[in-house]
Amino acid sequence: MASRATSGLSGRHSVTAVFDGANHAERAIDELKNAGFRAEQVSADVNEGGGGGGAAAAAAGTSLAAGLGLVLGAIIGGVLGWLLLDGTLPIILGAIVGAIAGTAIASAIARAAAKSQPAGGAAGTRKGSVKLTVNAESPEQAQQARALFERFGAKLSG
Repeated sequence: MASRATSGLSGRHSVTAVFDGANHAERAIDELKNAGFRAEQVSADVNEGGGGGGAAAAAAGTSLAAGLGLVLGAIIGGVLGWLLLDGTLPIILGAIVGAIAGTAIASAIARAAAKSQPAGGAAGTRKGSVKLTVNAESPEQAQQARALFERFGAKLSG
């Protein structure tokens, strides 16, 4: 139930807090406005990503890469079979082997790329959480925002 405050070179103070849902965040924004904070001082980031959407996107990307690898592998294998050997059988076998190899390689690359990308949303936040940041103009205003965030059940961000 805390928030984080930082002071930049500009003399402004940032206060960041994470709310479990939009309801408390909206109430906090209303209270900030009532307390005299301007709209341009407040920013919100909603975590809609969650794990499920990211997993579905990764699976779709892997399938697309596998299909592309299949087609390109078949073409390259067929051309190599045609160039290196005479007859129809080497072309067909080259296409089949190329398709299998291309699919396996493309799938492995797509899976590795998906693992290297972070899941949607801010680190340590759950799907549906809301991160609010206030750029306060003074330490007192930062403290006011911090107290307001804590009153609405905000959690430490980062």
